[in-house]
Amino acid sequence: MLFGAIAYLLVGIPQGDLQQDELAKLPNKITNETQVRDNLQVLASIIDDSDGLLDAPYAEFWKASRSSTQRIASRRVRFPFYVRAVGSDNII
Repeated sequence: MLFGAIAYLLVGIPQGDLQQDELAKLPNKITNETQVRDNLQVLASIIDDSDGLLDAPYAEFWKASRSSTQRIASRRVRFPFYVRAVGSDNII
């Protein structure tokens, strides 16, 4: 997901099964390195949460990250989080 998010922001990648309205809401450039690192730490802590008792939309991200990650349904949830983690100040 991280590689896909960086590729999406740097050079673009095919839309695939993601909907255009889902992609239109995403950032279009990489943010500063410190913010990227902080955002990825937040995602890692969400994934690492043992019970998944998180507020929405983090609960959906947690569930998708803990399920079969090769399925498009899981990727559809996770990909925007990674793009926002790399391309904005806020992962929501």
